[in-house]
Amino acid sequence: MKIQNCKANTGGRMWRFVFASVLLLCLVVFFTSSAPVALGQDVKGSVRGTVTDEQGAAVPGAEVTVSDDSTGFSRSATTGSDGVYNFPDLPLGTFKIRATHAGFKTSEKVGVVVHASDSLVFNIALVVGFLAWLPEKDSAPRAKV
Repeated sequence: MKIQNCKANTGGRMWRFVFASVLLLCLVVFFTSSAPVALGQDVKGSVRGTVTDEQGAAVPGAEVTVSDDSTGFSRSATTGSDGVYNFPDLPLGTFKIRATHAGFKTSEKVGVVVHASDSLVFNIALVVGFLAWLPEKDSAPRAKV
């Protein structure tokens, strides 16, 4: 009788060991596969907006640049026919947003702070302007706004 009790007791231990091992394996797989996704979502932000003229009409083809002078980061985009620009997946930081288009003065927004998971909207109105060429001695002509 005692031999049968030992065998029955050993079988119960075996099943507990298998169950604990499978449970541990499932927990390890769950936490290691979901951690990078969660981290990736928290360390980026985005900036978007519309570039318009003084009357509020969309300015297609405007070049918009977002840059962070402290890190050297810079990214450019061209507005679509609706004047919209979009910078997804920006690193965290303090940025300068600059919009340019032929026939308009350059517009700039400084000190745009992007925090984790931010989705910021900055609309930019361009003012009609012109470029005047001012020749300098012993140098190439420069544009002055």
